[in-house]
Amino acid sequence: MATASQAPRTKQEQQQQQQRREQERRNTLRFIINEFNDYGHRTTVHGLGHMYQSTDTCRKLFWLCITLVSCGACAVHIYFIVANYMETPVNSVILQGRIRQEFPDVTFCNMYPISESVQYHAAKEIHGHISNRWKYFSGFIRAGNFSANDKVGRLKVARTFMQIFWASEDTRDLAHDDDLFIVQCSYKNRQCSNKQFKMVQNLRYWNCYTFAPKFDGGHEDRQVYSSNEDEGLSLILYTNSHLRNVHPKNGLTTIRDVYYDYEDEILNHLGDQSNFLERYLENYNLSLNQLLAGDKLEPDGMRVILHEKDTYPHMDMNSVIVGNGDFSNINFYMERKLSKNRPEHPCRVETSGTEDRMEYMAYYPGSNIRYPGPRPPPNFKKFKRARLDYIVDKSQALFWSACHCYTHIMPFQCFNTELCYHCRDGTDPAEIERTLRHIWCHDRVYEHRLKHKIFDYFRDSQNFQPCSVNNYNVKMGSSAWPSQRDIQFLINQYVLPAFQKETVGARSYNHILKNTSVAPIHDIISQESSTTAAEFLVARTSNWTAARGVTVRRGLAESVNSVLL
Repeated sequence: MATASQAPRTKQEQQQQQQRREQERRNTLRFIINEFNDYGHRTTVHGLGHMYQSTDTCRKLFWLCITLVSCGACAVHIYFIVANYMETPVNSVILQGRIRQEFPDVTFCNMYPISESVQYHAAKEIHGHISNRWKYFSGFIRAGNFSANDKVGRLKVARTFMQIFWASEDTRDLAHDDDLFIVQCSYKNRQCSNKQFKMVQNLRYWNCYTFAPKFDGGHEDRQVYSSNEDEGLSLILYTNSHLRNVHPKNGLTTIRDVYYDYEDEILNHLGDQSNFLERYLENYNLSLNQLLAGDKLEPDGMRVILHEKDTYPHMDMNSVIVGNGDFSNINFYMERKLSKNRPEHPCRVETSGTEDRMEYMAYYPGSNIRYPGPRPPPNFKKFKRARLDYIVDKSQALFWSACHCYTHIMPFQCFNTELCYHCRDGTDPAEIERTLRHIWCHDRVYEHRLKHKIFDYFRDSQNFQPCSVNNYNVKMGSSAWPSQRDIQFLINQYVLPAFQKETVGARSYNHILKNTSVAPIHDIISQESSTTAAEFLVARTSNWTAARGVTVRRGLAESVNSVLL
């Protein structure tokens, strides 16, 4: 009986408990609804307040949709913020006192690629070489689609030819020699010479020279102790860029050349459009350096590039222009950046193996027939791999896949016979036609593909940045130099001794100038007296460059990044 009486009581208790739970849920739901209603009347969320204020069902649905869309957009925005945060590096800057600054490699490029002395003394030989070796306008223009109806068009074609000429010929003789333009050189109060400079050629400046403080015995003294004048590199350079002032008959005209236009008009009327470059060279109406510069306006002087030891001097690196007639003080400080090699954001750990070296053409590569052995020829030099080298690799691969040849506008690792602008025989119509096809393909890839892909290459190159890299921040100040007080000392101390030691002889690299004697410093000495120099030319063709490190009191900053920027 007791058991029978307890069962209904237990069932009744269960029902009461269930009713209490349902009542609690209703109260909770009512509380949430009341709170949400209160929030809806006071909130500034788009659409929610209007939904509660509206009495019409359609309006409520409309504002409900607006609210949902706004909340969805907010959620997407928050997602991208979080994703961007997860990809953002966590940077910690460690200031370490007394980190050694290393003196960088310093590359000098003359803003005038071709020596003005060579142009003056060897004008006939250059003209004869092009006439005999290339037969340029009698073959190249007729085989191609270039227009020669106006001077602007012909100058454009002539600039194209100069690129072909550079890619096909040994141009070292036409450009500057380091033993001729280095008037005085000192590094840490120690005399240096052209032995510390190595040639690196490129299309824009032809002969560039890289200074490395490596003296006899192979010892390198790169440590920078202070910012004193004696702790850096000091150079007095002769740029050989104002000979037109010495020889007015070959000077530039500043008015329209009526004779030349009239002569062109007659020859065009007669159908002769094949010898424009020959007449251009013969009359010396313009400097070849202007032809190479194209429509770029650049000052006279030297481009100076500071870059990490043993790396290639890419023209896109930080550089300054040291003007003629100036003293330029280049100050730099080194910043060492270390990056964590993480799987999601890798960097390249440097080793001593060959994979961390790039082998670029340093100067005229010649033909692969000359070097049949497995070892590379001496004019190919190995450089430490840097981030920009990845961009070069991808760009060269793009040209090869499209045209089966390489571009000459950036460093290359091949013989010049594999360049798109290389022409084996400038007198053979079939060879000229083949060259024109490669040029057309090259220019099309450059204009329509490379310019669009270069940003992707630059972004992808972050993963190929070395985990440890030295960056050099450069600042330069300049002032007019030499002063009237210093010019006599400069002439007596450097110019006249260099004149007396200068060897007047044939150029040594190739056969183009085999019968030409070139002595640039002789050209600024008076022909009447060997002890008289033109002050104006000495001032306008010289510059004094000093490069030294800046001592950082708090030490150098090492940025430890989780991702490369």
